[in-house]
Amino acid sequence: MIILLSIGFVFILNSNILVECSVQASVTTKSSTRSHNTKQSIPLLGMYKATSSFYGQMGEMLIPGPVKQSYLVTNEIQQQDAIRNPNTNHTYASLYNGEIISSREGKISDTSSYTMTKGIQTQADTLHPSSSYGESYYFRTKLYLPLYLGNRNLTDPQSATFSEDNHFLYVMYVDGTQPTSASQTGWVVRYDWKKLMALGASKSGGMALLRTAAAHQLLNRITEFDRKVLNTVEVGPEFNTGHAQSLALNPKTNELWYIQSYGHTAQNIVARLNAKTLTADAKVTFSMSRFGMGSVLTFDRQGEAYYWIDGKNPLATSTGGNVTLYHGKITTNSVYFTAFEQGIATNPTFSAQSMSFNEASKRFYLVADEGVISFPQLALGKLKTTQIGEVGFSGQRELEGLVFMHNSNTGFLLTNRGPEMMELIPD
Repeated sequence: MIILLSIGFVFILNSNILVECSVQASVTTKSSTRSHNTKQSIPLLGMYKATSSFYGQMGEMLIPGPVKQSYLVTNEIQQQDAIRNPNTNHTYASLYNGEIISSREGKISDTSSYTMTKGIQTQADTLHPSSSYGESYYFRTKLYLPLYLGNRNLTDPQSATFSEDNHFLYVMYVDGTQPTSASQTGWVVRYDWKKLMALGASKSGGMALLRTAAAHQLLNRITEFDRKVLNTVEVGPEFNTGHAQSLALNPKTNELWYIQSYGHTAQNIVARLNAKTLTADAKVTFSMSRFGMGSVLTFDRQGEAYYWIDGKNPLATSTGGNVTLYHGKITTNSVYFTAFEQGIATNPTFSAQSMSFNEASKRFYLVADEGVISFPQLALGKLKTTQIGEVGFSGQRELEGLVFMHNSNTGFLLTNRGPEMMELIPD
């Protein structure tokens, strides 16, 4: 059973309701240049034209698009500038390797196992680094995320975070057909991580259970086991998420926050996500005299908020073209940030994707398309090259985000094509 939340109603899709979809007779897998809005082939979803032997002779149907809903949202308009120290007299710590990836020639495409299995992946995939310094690890599949649920396209995840007790995983998606903007719409899906692990979602041979259960429901062939799997999932309504690559939990207040609008001197917006309705219930709109809000967000155990600005982004040119780090506070009443006087001379690679904090090791991780750099919290403002870990990936995966369980060293990479959570494995 998948629950779709809507204002005033709860729609339940189960074996008695046949959701319409469109199934075509051929599938193509195409490589494309990097784009956060690039479509991918979806072997199990008829929203794009694709097929699978799993569907066989099922005929032609149509999946309707999600409906945008309105919810009561409080919006605080902050008059005071959110930047507390406007000066840009910063110093920068250098990376040992200088630059993790020196050229951007890589293409992103579906993984070979995703293509070969037509989305029904039952064995773990791996992602190994091409270079590293200070830290050494690789990623291995822990959970294959569904490609769709009911009428929701779930092929464009942007960020993820765990509940404070690590019981639930929240993943924020966008409508990839829309341009990236503050008005871009998306949705949040809550996965009962503990129940999924207990059902065998991470065990070899059974890792396709979410995708298989979704397909069975779509075809009105649901089994009792499918019901158990789908009962672990709650799908939220469509709403304005913005780019959506910043969903993060403040462990001190147990609040979920994301950045809806960023990169402006005015009209930056942070929003609080209601864990029950899975949509925003409070927003703060604010101005910044310089730079604008970044697109990524994380919190430490004390509730301090952090973000970084991608040095290759034109918005950051006034900082010297390097990574600039910020810390501050976010509440429903106000937002303020202060730039650290020291940044990092070279950003991880291309396009800031996420920032995360390992509460056990007290290290921050900056994630970009093809690389990750990390550093200790206690060294912020006085970083040395030897304290910065560098791991480069020259593969064809887009690294959407790195998320750590709370009070744990266990981390997971959210990646795409196809969407999955990959566990960080020390090497």
